[in-house]
Amino acid sequence: MLKRIIPVEREEWGAVLLATAYGFCILFSYYILRAVRDEISVADRGNLQYLWTAVFLVMLVVVPIYSSFVSRYSRGVFIPWVNRFFALNLVLFFAALQLLPPETRPWIDRVFYVWASVFALFVVAVFWGFIVDLFRDHQGKRVFGVIAVGSSLGGIFGSLLTTQIATLVPVFVLLLVAVIPLEVAAWLAWFLHR
Repeated sequence: MLKRIIPVEREEWGAVLLATAYGFCILFSYYILRAVRDEISVADRGNLQYLWTAVFLVMLVVVPIYSSFVSRYSRGVFIPWVNRFFALNLVLFFAALQLLPPETRPWIDRVFYVWASVFALFVVAVFWGFIVDLFRDHQGKRVFGVIAVGSSLGGIFGSLLTTQIATLVPVFVLLLVAVIPLEVAAWLAWFLHR
């Protein structure tokens, strides 16, 4: 009966659980960052059209660079580094907010808004591209629902965590909190590729 509800074969469970945890971590991290991005957008509402134009232009640059790296390196090597790159960016944003003069804050906020929007588009697409490569077509039809549930739960728990700690810590500490699931996602991607 359980197999009808969750149609995963015995030999697939390891990869499915790792992929589910990977999706959980990616969306967990994003939903923490989304709260920070949304707070910034409230303060800068008049510039949203320019910020979204910047997101579009950045994606025009980032996608060919990503394609170039993917064609040279296996996804198992490259995808963990993508997650670590984004995690390092979060640490750099946190450092900039702490160390740079207060008058730079509006520009840091704008860059972060664009960065977080690109992050949202990019890491989810990279995640699903990686997962599609891992499973054959007939497997995907059976296991993608389970993996998607993990991603959805990551979004739910990321939002719940954010609401619980946002009043206890300065908002930009959330950037450092979001680094943790990104690092876990990097390790999960590495294990999945093995």
